[in-house]
Amino acid sequence: MAVFMAAIGNGGTLYRPRILTAITDSNGNVIEALPPEVNGRLPASPETLQMIQEGLFNVVQGPHGTARRIKSTQFDISGKTGTAQVFSIKSGETIDQETLIHTLRDHAWFVAYAPSQQPVIAVSVIIEHGEHGSSTAAPIAGKLIEQYLQNTLTNRSSAGE
Repeated sequence: MAVFMAAIGNGGTLYRPRILTAITDSNGNVIEALPPEVNGRLPASPETLQMIQEGLFNVVQGPHGTARRIKSTQFDISGKTGTAQVFSIKSGETIDQETLIHTLRDHAWFVAYAPSQQPVIAVSVIIEHGEHGSSTAAPIAGKLIEQYLQNTLTNRSSAGE
């Protein structure tokens, strides 16, 4: 899901997931740069991707977005909340999540990328039995994104970029 979100954010390019961008020695000298590896493109037009990007932006940045509580004062975040049912319920049947045993409660999802206009990070957070993506998974993703972006900007400033 993080790869998918990254592709939506960057305009459709699918990249191979990776953790490292370079291998350095103990002095910080680059021994080997590890460039991004393209794995394809999303089968969507630029117009379709723009509509999706706008919707994802509004999930966090919009006044009625389901993840508006993680809106950052420093970076725009685009994302999608979600819930994954653990078991099926019949049409019209309701379940009281509070009385349900923990292992049968819904899973909480949140997927995101940031900054919204020029993404450098994409994340996918799932909390087993967390119930609601907006209140359980989204705050964790928001903190991860904010910490990553703060560190990235600090490191770039230190390097004179």
